[in-house]
Amino acid sequence: MAKGRIEISAMSGEECEALLRRNTVGRMGFSFQDRVDIQPLTYVYRDRWLFGRTSEGAKLATLRHNRWVAFQVDEIHDTWNWDSVVVRGGIHVLGEGGGAEDRRLREEAEAALRELMPELEEHDPAPHRTVIFGLAPHEIVGRSARLASSPE
Repeated sequence: MAKGRIEISAMSGEECEALLRRNTVGRMGFSFQDRVDIQPLTYVYRDRWLFGRTSEGAKLATLRHNRWVAFQVDEIHDTWNWDSVVVRGGIHVLGEGGGAEDRRLREEAEAALRELMPELEEHDPAPHRTVIFGLAPHEIVGRSARLASSPE
């Protein structure tokens, strides 16, 4: 049985970004009309961009209609001790814009994803994930929960 009181506090921007850099799997929430969905995704966080890969399908079709998403990453130590970061912003499908900045971002995303998953060079375990996206954060917020000991 837990003894003490839970304390929930806001994480600093530096703490949020450190959590995003330490992890590689999060959940993206998105909506279109009256349907809300959430799906797990592998990602890499670099230079205030969150990069990932996906495949053509319903999720991508939805994101092309409404590019605004929330992306959540958690570190759960136990029921009363956890950290959670939510990134809100717009998804950019990289390679569809064609401009110099779009090409630069796609190259940066590809390099970051290869660094995270070196097997992409030799054997891609998900070759159907050909669409590379970037999430440009408009807001990054985090909360921490800790069980504070009760005074004896």
